[in-house]
Amino acid sequence: MRGQRSGDDPLIPKTPMKRRLLTIMTVVGGLSLGSATWIIWGGQDRFEISGKVTLRGEGVPSVFVSFHEDSGTPLDAAMTDDNGGFQLRGGLAPGTYRVAVFPADAVGNGPLDDGAGSSDDRVASPTVPDNKYWSAFTSGITIEVRPDADNTFPIALD
Repeated sequence: MRGQRSGDDPLIPKTPMKRRLLTIMTVVGGLSLGSATWIIWGGQDRFEISGKVTLRGEGVPSVFVSFHEDSGTPLDAAMTDDNGGFQLRGGLAPGTYRVAVFPADAVGNGPLDDGAGSSDDRVASPTVPDNKYWSAFTSGITIEVRPDADNTFPIALD
């Protein structure tokens, strides 16, 4: 394009704050789109998901718990309360899901972003100090939603 330096992308904001806002909108939009797609195409019964995120036995407040298809596509997410508890009221259809856990202040630093599970460039957080949990591919956490179970999942980040 005339007058544009090589490597400049007019769609990527130039300031850190605008890039962070774009990332937040992308994550939230992706989660919403994934949920809408699942409802439209899935057509299956959905079951409420709940649990508690802990670190060294203590509940972890204000972190996102996101649920992903095996491919890594985010379907939905919930934020933990002051005691580390979470509820996904919209629920998930029966099946196995990958889980990522990341602090609210990490949105914009790369959670949910890559299929390769690379987390080396992310800044650790006191609430989720090991950033391997920020990616559904590297967290090592999976859940199995079953119609004959209460679907309460403790998630220990120890």
